[in-house]
Amino acid sequence: MESSIGNLFASVTSVYNRAISELPTPAAESVEDAAEMKDFFVLGEFFDAMKARERREREEGITWWSYRSGFSEMRPYGFTSDTGWGCMLRCSQMLLSTMLLRHRTSTSLDSLLTLFADVPGKDHPFGIHGMCKAGLGRDKFPGEWFGPREGCYVIQDLVREGKVGKGVEVIVVGEGCIFVDSVIKEMEKEERGGERESEKPPPPPPMMISDEHDPLYNPPPDMEGEKEWEKSLLLLVPLRLGVNGIDGRYRKNIVE
Repeated sequence: MESSIGNLFASVTSVYNRAISELPTPAAESVEDAAEMKDFFVLGEFFDAMKARERREREEGITWWSYRSGFSEMRPYGFTSDTGWGCMLRCSQMLLSTMLLRHRTSTSLDSLLTLFADVPGKDHPFGIHGMCKAGLGRDKFPGEWFGPREGCYVIQDLVREGKVGKGVEVIVVGEGCIFVDSVIKEMEKEERGGERESEKPPPPPPMMISDEHDPLYNPPPDMEGEKEWEKSLLLLVPLRLGVNGIDGRYRKNIVE
């Protein structure tokens, strides 16, 4: 087990989460030089071409997860590798670990990454074994490809089971439209007897093809008078924003 955890730590390296601007790029002698000369957004933070060093440091603080082989056998399915089917679960791990690093600022990186070790057991709820176990509740089996929606709900289910302790709430907007009042109600709701209240989602609004009703293109105004939340919110919206790339009209709102 120690070897598996050690291999996990060794595999955590920097990830390049690049959103390339449309500004012209000066000539470069190599691909690496060209990358350094571009303007980038890294998780919403802007770095111009003159801040390559700062950008690299920011990128190196982001955990990276990818396919692995040789982990403990996933019984009774026999898998020791997630190559070819675990991509969405690895993306979900990156998303969740980034959120936890922001939320649990006093937690050491090694302690946090232990939760993601690809080892079966309650001490590693966010490893590939734990995430696949949660996927069974969504009718997804090890070896099957998880879509973005399933990945989001796996994160929600694990966090709501108390795998990261108190102080974090995950809400998945399954209909692709954010009901602000419903989110606020969920964040201000108190748990009763250790069990959550009914989570029946509100009915979706009538389908209307208009930018006016697009939550990213036309975000709702800030709401005043709500109570101060006592926990952090991870809001997941599994929504396609383009065909082969992000539609340009969404870029400004995403960055902001």
